Amino acid sequence: MAQQEITIRVTGKRAETDFGDLVSFNENSYRLKFDFDSEWNDYSQRVAVVLWAGGCAEQVFTGSACDMPAVASPDCDTALVGVYSSNGAGKRIASSFVRLRCLPGAYCEPPEAPSKSLHEQILDLLNAFDFSALGVKLPAGTYSSVEVNAYGFVTGGKQIVEIGGEGQTQPSSSLADGGIFFRKEEDGYTLCHYEDGTLTAITGLGGGSGGAVTSVNGLTGAVTIDKFDLGLPQVALTGSYNDLEDLPAAAAVTSVNGLTGAVTIDKFDLGLPQVALTGSYNDLEDLPAAAAVTSVNGLTGAVTIDKFDLGLPQVALTGSYNDLLDKPTSTGGGGAVTSVNGLTGAVTIDKFDLGLGAVENARQMPLGDSVRFGANFNSLDDTGCYYVQGTADLPCTNGPTSSSNSLSNCRWFLMTFSHNDAGQYVTQVAFSLMSDCAVRIRNKAGSSWGSWKTVI
Repeated sequence: MAQQEITIRVTGKRAETDFGDLVSFNENSYRLKFDFDSEWNDYSQRVAVVLWAGGCAEQVFTGSACDMPAVASPDCDTALVGVYSSNGAGKRIASSFVRLRCLPGAYCEPPEAPSKSLHEQILDLLNAFDFSALGVKLPAGTYSSVEVNAYGFVTGGKQIVEIGGEGQTQPSSSLADGGIFFRKEEDGYTLCHYEDGTLTAITGLGGGSGGAVTSVNGLTGAVTIDKFDLGLPQVALTGSYNDLEDLPAAAAVTSVNGLTGAVTIDKFDLGLPQVALTGSYNDLEDLPAAAAVTSVNGLTGAVTIDKFDLGLPQVALTGSYNDLLDKPTSTGGGGAVTSVNGLTGAVTIDKFDLGLGAVENARQMPLGDSVRFGANFNSLDDTGCYYVQGTADLPCTNGPTSSSNSLSNCRWFLMTFSHNDAGQYVTQVAFSLMSDCAVRIRNKAGSSWGSWKTVI
């Protein structure tokens, strides 16, 4: 499930949010995004905290965002969210809390704590072995010039423990009689007891039941161990090593090939004295000879390759595509047209082939699509038919008049004929739609309209 973002503004240590939804705590279900003011600039490491009745949870983060710590209580219906920090110099800063409403029972089960920590498991493992051979104390006295007090501790004389070096199978003369000697072997060391000039390997340290592992932290079967099983709940599982804080300082290089100080390494230090450091590969001597071609399509000698050798006997080597014979004929969707409406050959299509037999090819008289209320007749100079009406609110201008028509009360059907596209030679004929059935006509020459003439 994608994370839902909860934005919290922190100004003057006061926290506010506009988030009003009910929250339901599933794994990493919410992400807190803080909008800090400048007062928080000196506090790089911050801690988000969630409080509820009976518990709290925290999340350390840097920057301005982190995963919201999950509520781990089934009885929580309200959670308080805030943030605090310390700058490492004794100064602390904390915000107030914002209140979030929770769905009843909307909580996240906390991870199960391991039955035993890693430290406890190691102690259990050590306790399974018998180390009694190393716990025997010597009584007070003198042993090969080694002084031992009443508590069994050596107070003077020769050393009682010696670690052998490469190839050393016997202790040196400085090892006291009764001492311990670590004899170096190919795969490690063997612990030996030294007495009367004789080394005796110490046995009996195996102890325990041995054998295969039967359980891990009480788990059996195919066990998967996580950081909680190892007692490491704070270890980061995401990000990179460089994202971590308090990184250990890298150990300084003490020598390079036995050299100290400001060391410069050359090819001889790397065991590459014959490597060329300048020029190019082609400048080098003793270059490996390129492998010669032994045959081309089974041909040897000075081979000439033609289109037949390449399996292309039909390819034209001269001319153009249009010059070729036996051109491929396309079929299907890209093929040539074989007929048009059942016609073949050089087909000519007319309006009848398109089902438009009733359509005239001559220019038609357009008819205006609406009534022109209060129109200026001078502007109706495009060829067409118009229905013009004048009213008291929208009187016409430059229109004709008759016994039944005035400019403020008229209805005319107007036919306009323009003799050229410039609109300089126009004839208008107006038919009265009133009871007088009057007909008026006028012409325009150039930019001047003539007066209306009475036809009827």
